[in-house]
Amino acid sequence: MGKTVHMVPMKAGAPEHRARKAAEIRRYYRVDEPLAFVHVTLADNRSDFLAPLEVEVRRGGRDYVVEVHGVIAIANTIAYLSEMADPVSIFLSLTRQNLMRQAFRFLLLGEGDTGLLVYAIQVRYWGWTAEDDVRPRIHLDVRLSLFVRAGLSLGFLEPSVPPFLISRTLVRA
Repeated sequence: MGKTVHMVPMKAGAPEHRARKAAEIRRYYRVDEPLAFVHVTLADNRSDFLAPLEVEVRRGGRDYVVEVHGVIAIANTIAYLSEMADPVSIFLSLTRQNLMRQAFRFLLLGEGDTGLLVYAIQVRYWGWTAEDDVRPRIHLDVRLSLFVRAGLSLGFLEPSVPPFLISRTLVRA
């Protein structure tokens, strides 16, 4: 795709959820390119690390719908897809759950706080790539940008999430 879409991973793949999320993103961010909604379905056997991913991409009006099946870890799959699709930006949501619970859910079930895990995977990967590599903008939860605009403290995020990740430049004034 190459800098032609904004990637939006979503837990629910229903059309009404995609429409609501698209309206929310376009309300707060300047997004001219189509959105690529990514919905992943975990494999029944998550110990089969060599199983191929089944990816289906279709057009859904102005945007794209990407369905991925056979996934063993959600965050790793989203990070991989973002490198293959080369999106303009990635809109990630936070679960706001206990970090220890999320770590166990990731180890045991292949899920957890997907937003933070995708970011951590991307940063590690970017450490291995050239500095001139154009990287996507990462937005953590659209509602967080409102806290930044209002100047409210995000102390609960500061150890894990650098403030530069929450983009103020794309928020409509």
